Amino acid sequence: MIRLLVFHEVHVFGRVIMAALSQESDIHVVGWAATEDKVLGQIHRCDVILVCVVVPDDGALVLVRAIRKTGATVKILVMGLPKSEEAILTYVEAGADGYVLQDDTMDDLLKNIYALHRGEALASPQVIATLMARVNRLAELHAELGLNPEVGKLTDLTPREREVLAFIGEGLSNQEISDRLIIELGTVKNHVHNVLQKLGVNNRWEATAYSKLLR
Repeated sequence: MIRLLVFHEVHVFGRVIMAALSQESDIHVVGWAATEDKVLGQIHRCDVILVCVVVPDDGALVLVRAIRKTGATVKILVMGLPKSEEAILTYVEAGADGYVLQDDTMDDLLKNIYALHRGEALASPQVIATLMARVNRLAELHAELGLNPEVGKLTDLTPREREVLAFIGEGLSNQEISDRLIIELGTVKNHVHNVLQKLGVNNRWEATAYSKLLR
């Protein structure tokens, strides 16, 4: 069962989204919140937080950053973004684990919710290409500065966690990593959590930058 919290600044829309998602037998909507304080007060009750963006207000972006600062492992799915690579990456860099565009359907929303719960992230080829370009540039900057991959945060990782990080960099899901390493899915989730925590990153996409340094 996926425990989900809805954030929307407009009461009516928040309730409509709650009602729609409540129809899913494997999704339990724990509540709706319209303020940052109410969301932060309910983090412990949910697995996924659906953050609805009311453009051009940046309250949703501030909320995503605030959630990540708590250190909670909850997944953040941002809904209602414009079809803009820059807007999407702004939220990803703030700590969002996934996104749903303004023109996407309820099916798209559900696919993203289930994907996040499985430890996966859905993104368009264009966004992935832009993200990888940024990751590659980060790796180049590390090289230009003469940083050794064995120095710093990577040294805190165990050999198994480094393996998991490498697979994250290849875009593998938790289930695929489990199959590759022949270990339990729950064990993989624990490794992924530890990797993100030790590297001080918010999501798998950010961890990809560090995976480049393993090569």
